[in-house]
Amino acid sequence: MAYLAKGRRQDLLELAETLDISIQDNFKILDIKDAILKSEGYDAEFTKECLNRIICDRKELELRAEREKENQRIFELQKLQLITDTSTTADSNMPKLELHKLLPIFDPKTTDVTIFLDLFERQLTFLKVPVPQWVVYLVGLLPTEVSNLITKESFADAQDYYKVKQILLKRFKLSAEKFRQMFSRHTKDLVKTWRDFYFDLLTYFDGWLKESKVTTLEELKDLIVADQIKKKTPQDYKDHFLDQWCNWNNPLQLVDKLDSYEEVKNMRNKNKNFSRKQKEMNSSPWRSNYTQNPKLSYEHPLSGFPSQSRRETGIPSNSRRNPISKDRIPEKKIVDTKEDRTPISCYGCGAPGIIRSRCHTCNPV
Repeated sequence: MAYLAKGRRQDLLELAETLDISIQDNFKILDIKDAILKSEGYDAEFTKECLNRIICDRKELELRAEREKENQRIFELQKLQLITDTSTTADSNMPKLELHKLLPIFDPKTTDVTIFLDLFERQLTFLKVPVPQWVVYLVGLLPTEVSNLITKESFADAQDYYKVKQILLKRFKLSAEKFRQMFSRHTKDLVKTWRDFYFDLLTYFDGWLKESKVTTLEELKDLIVADQIKKKTPQDYKDHFLDQWCNWNNPLQLVDKLDSYEEVKNMRNKNKNFSRKQKEMNSSPWRSNYTQNPKLSYEHPLSGFPSQSRRETGIPSNSRRNPISKDRIPEKKIVDTKEDRTPISCYGCGAPGIIRSRCHTCNPV
C-alpha cells in the first residue's frame, strides 16, 4: 500500500509493534512493509490511521525539541549579554584614584611590607573600593622588580589580593635584626620634622619588638640587656655564632655561650703556644739558650768561648780570658805613628804634601 511509504523506518517499526507483528532486527523498510501487509487480520483503514497518528506524534516531538533548543540558545545569549553589561558597568563605576599621592611607593630596602600593606588596606577601605579591585591599585604602588614577582604567578592568583599579600609578606618581610639596625642607625632627614623622625623610630622599635615576640616588661629588659652585650662582643665571637646570633635575646643564654666559647678559645691558644715553643726547642736543643742571648753565644767577644773558626782549626783564641786556664792573655796594642800613615799627595797631579783643592798646579789662580 502507498500510504506506508509516508512513514520512516522508526514509524513502521512502531506501527508493527502496535499491530503486534514480530519484526527482526535485520529487516529493511520493504521487509517491514511486507510483514505488515501479510499479517493476519490486516485492515487497511485502521493501519493507515495508526500510521498517521504515529507520524503526527513524531513531528510534534521534533518540533517541541527544536523549540526547547531555541529557547536554550536565547537564554545563553541573554546571559552573555547580562555578563557583558555588568562588566562594563563595573569598569565605568571603578573609581579613578591617584594613590601615589596618598601613599608612598613601596621601597623594599627601607619600608616594612607589613606596615605598607596595612596602610594600603585602610586607605582603600576608607575609599570604599571593592576588594577584587585592590590588586590593580597595589601594582601601581610597587616597583618594577616587585611587580614582576606577581606576574610570575598564575592568572587566578595574580588577581587574588590575599594571595598576592602572602607573596609579598614571604618575600619582603623584615626580620627583627633588620628592625634593630634601622632603629639604631636611623637619622633625621633634613626635609622632615622631628615629629616625623619620632614616628619613624617608633615604627622601627615596634617592628623590632613584634618580630622578637616581646610582650612583657621582663622580655623587654632581656632584649635591651642582650643588645648591649652584643654591642660589646668582639667581632670574632660574632662570626663564630653568626647563624644563631640574631636569635639570642636572652642575656643569660647569650653569656653562657660566650663564656663557653672563650674558655675553649683560651685553652686552644695555650696549646698552640706550648706546641710552638716545644717545636723550637726540638729543632735546636743545645744552642737555644745561646742563640736567644747574644752575650752567651760563641761569637760574642764577651762570652769567653773561642770563635767558631778557631775551635775548628785548633788555634787558641785571642780573647781576654781563656775558658780553660782562666788566665788573661796579653793583647797586642796598636800604636798610631806618623810612619804608618799614608803620605798626603794631590790626587790630580800627584804633588806631595798638598791636597788637590790647594794645589796651585791643578787650581791656577
